[in-house]
Amino acid sequence: MELLSQRGVILVDNVLWSGDVLTDPPSDDRTAAIQDLNRMVAADARVTAVLATIRDGILVITPKLSH
Repeated sequence: MELLSQRGVILVDNVLWSGDVLTDPPSDDRTAAIQDLNRMVAADARVTAVLATIRDGILVITPKLSH
């Protein structure tokens, strides 16, 4: 986050992982890593995240603007 400008954007591809991100427990380490990433972004108060449900999911992350 320290390297991202106030108007920067982070795009993360494959965040739906063919629906496997909904499995509990995760089926493998890669699925677990994507689940962890999704939880981490959702819990981060410094960012706004939007999930674009295009194909296997694209997470669009932007810093919240400070006023």
